[in-house]
Amino acid sequence: MFPPCLRLRPRTMHALPICAAAVVIALAGAGAAQATWSTSGSTTASVVSGMVGVSQSGFDQLAIDYSANVLSRVKPITITNGNVPATYTAVLGVASASSFASAVTVRTWLAAASTCVAGVSIPAGATTGTWTTGTQLIDTLDAGESASYCVSTTLPSAGVAAYAGQSLTGQLKLSAAVGTSAWTIAVPTVTARQALPDTTAPPTPGRPCIVSVTDASVTMQWNAPESGTLTYKIYRGTVFVGQTTATTFTDTGLSVGTTYSYTISASDLVPNESLRSSAAVTTTDGMPSPSQWYQVKNGTLCVAGGSASGDALTLQVCDPAAAGQRWQYDTSRYSNRYSIYSQIAPSLVWDRNGAVARTKTYNSSDVDQQWAGSTAGDGRYSFSNGSDGACLYAPAATTGTQLKLQTCSSSAAQKFVLTRVG
Repeated sequence: MFPPCLRLRPRTMHALPICAAAVVIALAGAGAAQATWSTSGSTTASVVSGMVGVSQSGFDQLAIDYSANVLSRVKPITITNGNVPATYTAVLGVASASSFASAVTVRTWLAAASTCVAGVSIPAGATTGTWTTGTQLIDTLDAGESASYCVSTTLPSAGVAAYAGQSLTGQLKLSAAVGTSAWTIAVPTVTARQALPDTTAPPTPGRPCIVSVTDASVTMQWNAPESGTLTYKIYRGTVFVGQTTATTFTDTGLSVGTTYSYTISASDLVPNESLRSSAAVTTTDGMPSPSQWYQVKNGTLCVAGGSASGDALTLQVCDPAAAGQRWQYDTSRYSNRYSIYSQIAPSLVWDRNGAVARTKTYNSSDVDQQWAGSTAGDGRYSFSNGSDGACLYAPAATTGTQLKLQTCSSSAAQKFVLTRVG
């Protein structure tokens, strides 16, 4: 079954009168085994004792991750005998047969360990097989003697595409015997993993198609670039926003009237990630929904109001759960204007009191409670008051700042971002 690699030397055998023989086997570690034995000739003869032992080193160094640029591995294996002459048998094979194991060629030859390097010329007489067919090495060593083999494993270049993602566990089974099979020992099996990692990414998906847009969300879909299980990563600009195994995704929590750009990539089970698709660009609806609640942000702070009529509108640290920072836009009462209601006290609306902004109990005839919104197309809004068209602004970008009104301009202090919160 195994192609042999056999080295023999003449031995001179001496007959000994044997009255009794005993063998005690003791394994020593993962790479060596020993058996203590003794023979006695008569009641007056001296006892001849020895230790049957064998060990190996180097097999684990055959572990490798093959690639298109790395198709072979050459390493030495050294087998060392114990302190009595013994014959060893080393079997190189595979834990589980596979097409990948059958594709890897295994060559062995006796050589000095220092010569077993990448690029070494393989002699014509090298024993050749595969991990599946196996290789058997047999030799007899004197006490304390060692034998070194070069072991070369090679994956053909055609196997890079054929066996991507596969692996094998090579193993070495080593045993030694003295005289008859009664004095036989075996070293625990050692292993070396060889693999061909899958490094090929899926094809790049096509540009996602925007199928629906609201004031706070964008839904997109795309075609799968290939069959099989893929995970798609969705990016808003350069920011990763989610992933899915479906071919559709909805991005939520967006700001009103804001332009967004989306790309997607595909990842396989390894995972290898494809390049990102070309971008799909869209803008959320420019008007807030009258049935939803919104935060109004200036810079990094949010507009907040109190629960009593006359409380000032101020800037506070944003908290999406805070009722005093949730506002609703009612467009049903006025033409081209709306009232802005507070969730903390639904009877309160934004109001102007001279040059300052506050909340006040709703009065349908009070023009100071009527507001118009305009957008610059970048998701930033200006709020102008119905009494004289003055614009809401934040005098300072600090917590607790009371909002006021002034002549409208392009100042960032007059720009606000609306984000739906429920």
